[in-house]
Amino acid sequence: MASVILYGPPGSGKTTLAALISRATGRRFEALSALSAGSRRSAR
Repeated sequence: MASVILYGPPGSGKTTLAALISRATGRRFEALSALSAGSRRSAR
């Protein structure tokens, strides 16, 4: 699995779930937020 996007309301545990899965599988975890990514151009 190359990447995953989790969708849901704030506070539902998306980031925690992703961190736990990455730790359990030994994969790199990088949390990104659409709100903190800035403009669409900077997100590319």
